[in-house]
Amino acid sequence: MNRTLLRFRLKHSLPGAAFALGGLILFGLLMCGAYQAFGMDRNLAEALPGSEAMLRAMLGERGALMWDLTSFLAMAWRHPIVLAVIAGMAASYGSAFLAREVGDGTADLLFSRPVTRSRLFWNDLAVSSGIMAAVTVLFSLSLWVAASAMGLSPPGVAQFFRAGVLTLAFALALLAVAYLVGSLLSDGRRAMAISAALFIAMYMVDAVGTLWDRVEPLRPLSLFAYFTPLDSLKARPEGTGNAIILFAVAAAAVALSHVVAGRRDL
Repeated sequence: MNRTLLRFRLKHSLPGAAFALGGLILFGLLMCGAYQAFGMDRNLAEALPGSEAMLRAMLGERGALMWDLTSFLAMAWRHPIVLAVIAGMAASYGSAFLAREVGDGTADLLFSRPVTRSRLFWNDLAVSSGIMAAVTVLFSLSLWVAASAMGLSPPGVAQFFRAGVLTLAFALALLAVAYLVGSLLSDGRRAMAISAALFIAMYMVDAVGTLWDRVEPLRPLSLFAYFTPLDSLKARPEGTGNAIILFAVAAAAVALSHVVAGRRDL
């Protein structure tokens, strides 16, 4: 690793990441506060007729939904705001390495350095994945701290650790896919837009597939279908299996991105 490149990348990435993390932590605090303040410990499916299907879609849950604190906390992970922040960061970082450099006309300057293209790729990926890891892990930890501080008796630390690992796997999978898109294109804004559109399509397939049997067979094609924090918080084996799948997707997409970036004629 090149320390100079790492410091340069961190300097330009940390302010935005800190802002995103602060927003996620504040959102988690508000969610925990809402559970306590508005009496959401009662069964919302009974309090709000017709809401069970919507809640199951938001949680990615196919079976019967047992509404409790664990389900509520899982919904905080799967809330569209949280998903939009994670997906937005992934799309932004993934388009920055190659597509944005080519589009801005700075690729010649970047790749003229006495550093191999492969090393530049791994340096950039190390910073991006490290930031994504820090944001997702700290957000997961903040939910447990907030719920514990408010006396809500959340699941144990082990379950939160599993959910944090699953969130990390999900974020890295999105990031790797965005890198792959960025390595194929020559315009950063276009790469970011296509990555974002792809993530939105995946989310819609997952959400609609939970509600509509005709779309359900397409759910395995969506990365969001494997992001099931409720499984992790309830210590179900499906949570571990989904994390393995997401890590595998991330590894495959990174490998393809590395090959494309190394062989592409700039």
